[in-house]
Amino acid sequence: MMINARSETVAAKPAFREALKLRRCLIPADGFYEWQRAGKAKQPYCFEVNDGELFAFAGLWDRWKDARGQWIKSCSILTTTPNAVTSSVHDRMPVILCADSYDLWLDPGMTNVEAVSEMLKPCDARTMRCYPVSTRVNHVVNDDAECSIPVKPAKSKVRCFESWVFFLVPSMPNPWDTVSRYGVSGSPERNVFSYNKRTMDRGMGPF
Repeated sequence: MMINARSETVAAKPAFREALKLRRCLIPADGFYEWQRAGKAKQPYCFEVNDGELFAFAGLWDRWKDARGQWIKSCSILTTTPNAVTSSVHDRMPVILCADSYDLWLDPGMTNVEAVSEMLKPCDARTMRCYPVSTRVNHVVNDDAECSIPVKPAKSKVRCFESWVFFLVPSMPNPWDTVSRYGVSGSPERNVFSYNKRTMDRGMGPF
């Protein structure tokens, strides 16, 4: 499974080229995490859009058979350069699509790679906010709402925006076994996947 794909080069990569043209999907979320190094430790930060509203990452899905004839199913989140909110923590961020781009992104008749690539831009920083959270999120056994409670970091140069508590996006029916352990589930036939921000971000590492 390839969790991330760089939007700047995805059209030229054999692993993603056909998927960008024919197998695009939405990955719903209500936030994501990224980590900033602070001395020997890493401070996790939560990022959200429009006061914690549901949004969608630009995703690609694929499936193929392994040597035993078993289907391997996977999906990837496209990443891009950071905006003013995320740049203080990391040099990459996931592509967050505008709601009015969803239909075009999912349109199977849209095979113009240059046209869909125009949607792969950093999210408007004015719609985003970030806040520090506890390092509880670093441990997979901690899968609860406390992971997203705002905290005050010991030392940080990050300018955080208003602190809000949010809830995880529930998984959709019939999750894929091969990707659900990374926090993503869903159906390629519907081109929509569910994203569990605590589990997924822990598994995906830096963008």
